[in-house]
Amino acid sequence: MLQALKRLESEGLVEIIPQVGCRVLGPSTQTLEELFSLRAAVEAVAAEAAATRIDAAGLGELASLLTQLDAAAERGNAQAADELDARFHLSVIEASGLPHVVHAGRSVWSPLRSQLARLPVDPDAPDESSTEHHEILEALARQAPRRARAAAERHARLSGTRLFSRLPGASARGLVHQALVYRSDQEFADAATAFVNDGLDAGERVLAVTTEHNSELLAQALGGRSDEIEFHDSREWYHVPSHALLAYHRYVAHADSDRVRIIGEPVWSTLSAGAVTEWTRYESLLNVELALAPASILCPYDAAALAEPIVESAARTHPEVSTAGGTRASGHYTRTRSLSHALDGGPFDDPPGRVAEHPVTPDLAGVRQFAIAQAHAAGLAPKRIVDALLAVQEVAANAVQHGPGGGTLRSWVQDDLLVYEISDTGPGLTDPLVAHMTLDPGLRGEPRGLWIARLLCDLVEVRSHRGGFAVRLHVAVG
Repeated sequence: MLQALKRLESEGLVEIIPQVGCRVLGPSTQTLEELFSLRAAVEAVAAEAAATRIDAAGLGELASLLTQLDAAAERGNAQAADELDARFHLSVIEASGLPHVVHAGRSVWSPLRSQLARLPVDPDAPDESSTEHHEILEALARQAPRRARAAAERHARLSGTRLFSRLPGASARGLVHQALVYRSDQEFADAATAFVNDGLDAGERVLAVTTEHNSELLAQALGGRSDEIEFHDSREWYHVPSHALLAYHRYVAHADSDRVRIIGEPVWSTLSAGAVTEWTRYESLLNVELALAPASILCPYDAAALAEPIVESAARTHPEVSTAGGTRASGHYTRTRSLSHALDGGPFDDPPGRVAEHPVTPDLAGVRQFAIAQAHAAGLAPKRIVDALLAVQEVAANAVQHGPGGGTLRSWVQDDLLVYEISDTGPGLTDPLVAHMTLDPGLRGEPRGLWIARLLCDLVEVRSHRGGFAVRLHVAVG
């Protein structure tokens, strides 16, 4: 009996009072914070080790657990999902092959599950953690230790952040991402002003990235307080999705306040169909990229001016939607991973006009010569020729290294853009977010070619389907 009570005490369930007895304890926020911190540290070390030790059978077991976990989440079976979630993480820990790490992992998970079982909220929404689970599995499958470590640690910290944000009386810790659908200048000014004033009153740093017209409306509505916020023109900020993501990362990292507040309005009206797809993805990626960031982001959509599909997409990419009638949870919100799958499905449309073609082989010298020749023929400036060459080379190298060993490179000019398409017959990406997430530039041996291409090109499109995998790189001419 005494041993049982001591175990319950170690798990934070009871307190033993000498010469008195014991009393049952409720869940403790402090204990949970400590356990999530320990979990993040242990699972980071375990995933890093597992990436170099796990075999095909171990990867198959993890993949099976995730399939079952996703299915349980779809059915709304929280009990089964919780059990499968714990099995997945403990399996990763055991795959490390490090006895002390395995012991530490079990020692953390046992009291953690006991604490979570007594909370008035679900410990973690399975649909929110699905993308992070697949990121861990992808890193293990690619035998990428540093990426596996980062993915495991990030997921553990995100799980804690989501949990604490749902507890009664909790204040926001991570990202709050809302779409503002407005139909008049007055609706924009009213909502944006209230959003900014709430931030300033809380001592938050505030950034407004919107159109020149809306900046003037907001400044006029704020009066003297407009000097307390930072304004940027949407046309300059929202030029390339990858650059905008990095800019927000830097803004949050360098803020001199505990939280930041951002109004961010891309220039949708002048975008091509392909660009609309990529900026829609960008809005969804914010939910993953900045999930841990102490930031509140309000994204305005002008329903009176924008095409209806663009406005409707706001409900898919934002967990909350604000209108003149108030703020509500979006009933159409779609997980980033699922949305990327949908956006990348099916082959590209056939290119118009004349198309040049060159094979992609392990010897990339011919690919480089072809890329340079096409850039010169299209009239690219010297700096942009270098950018195009580097982007083509990175993506072609990916096709050789991670695909079937080669593929096809095609090129043409369309709408003042030089387009390169690299395609192969391989299976493509098992995780659609790999091609879009920001990466640590110090990583080596990781699938980072697509991210580098996104930094160098004006637009990058990806398609993964039964017929193979294809990437289109767009570089502005002139």
